Amino acid sequence: TTNFNDKSPGTNYQGSTDALKMTERFTLINPTTIKYEYTIEDPHTWTRPWSAEALVPRIPPPLFEFACHEQNYGLMNVVMGAQVREKEGGPAAAPGAER
Repeated sequence: TTNFNDKSPGTNYQGSTDALKMTERFTLINPTTIKYEYTIEDPHTWTRPWSAEALVPRIPPPLFEFACHEQNYGLMNVVMGAQVREKEGGPAAAPGAER
């Protein structure tokens, strides 16, 4: 990811400049675990690139892309409602909804 600038909230990461570049990698470790790695580069802020990684649980489908739903707060309620119906033994989808 490039083109970070001061016009987007939360993009001034640790004093970074508009030269900031972030490279992300997602690796499926096993059926239930994903390794998330990222490398940060900004020659105007750091003397060399730095990286971090974390193991995260794999979320069963459906998985919605963040960019498509970042301001869709209603989506969270839809997902939570489906999870409650599943736990109660009911259908995950509303009656008549196609899967």
